[in-house]
Amino acid sequence: MTFTEKEKKEIFARAHLCSSVLISWLQSDRKKILLENGKENDYEKVRELLWGSHPDSIDHYFVENFGDGSMYNMEKRLRATEKNFEELTDLVKKSEEFIKESLEKGTEFEGEFDKRFPEIIKHEEKRWEYHEIKKKIKDRD
Repeated sequence: MTFTEKEKKEIFARAHLCSSVLISWLQSDRKKILLENGKENDYEKVRELLWGSHPDSIDHYFVENFGDGSMYNMEKRLRATEKNFEELTDLVKKSEEFIKESLEKGTEFEGEFDKRFPEIIKHEEKRWEYHEIKKKIKDRD
């Protein structure tokens, strides 16, 4: 499958949002919600997804495939292959489902992921625009 630039931006934006939302579930108020509702295993899964011991960890995938800091580094991320985008798509789907069904559902945070996505995609588009400008300046020099 060949991914369009728009699809690539969306995949990266969704990956970033998954990571960001998972981090928010480590905060004391959200951790408390999980623990009070008997979701210790979900809390542990959040930790594993963020710190790489889980096979579905997006953060670990970025480090392994694109290098440290690659979640925010366009140069590193733009080395992604079609296979990387296929694998990331799968990881993002799994993480989104976990976030929406196991973490957000039935809490005051239900729907948060979807509400935050438009802002995250805007940031991703700005990253791409900045990268293009930077590339044009470099090409002129």
